[in-house]
Amino acid sequence: MSKAVPETTSAEAFERYVGGKCLRAGHGEAWRDIKAWIVALPRNVEMLQLPSVSEPFLAWTVSGEAEFQGREGKRPWVAHRIKKGTFFLTSGGAPYDCRWKAVSSEPFESMAVFIALPLLQRALKEVFGDDAAHARLRDISAFTDVALNSLMERLHEELMRRQASPLFL
Repeated sequence: MSKAVPETTSAEAFERYVGGKCLRAGHGEAWRDIKAWIVALPRNVEMLQLPSVSEPFLAWTVSGEAEFQGREGKRPWVAHRIKKGTFFLTSGGAPYDCRWKAVSSEPFESMAVFIALPLLQRALKEVFGDDAAHARLRDISAFTDVALNSLMERLHEELMRRQASPLFL
């Protein structure tokens, strides 16, 4: 029996719909503005419905390689080959479906990072100044970025620590 998936959920509750086993999650005061966790995903998933969230989030492939497909609503499936270091940026909005098949022997693990809206608004203000109210994130699938990868590696290290540094986060 599959669990009912709501159309919308919170960043805190999103992990329960991803499937797989949560290996590590950020807890405590340091994680107030950023929610993050690492999940060991099943090797093969025929169909996974995911609810929307209001916060933007990054999904980062920590290990493994997979043929991944995603779609919003009943639109056509869009396929990507993902591997360690691949990102998905989701700006929030509509629920979506995904499916995948692992193609390497490595465990298929992903880290999700949700950015609290007040933190995002402060960042946009710092970057865009008076135009911050007009700035918008857009969804980007299966991309790589050396600088962002380095930042995510540091965030991964914070997740693995017994107590994360509020100054870092």
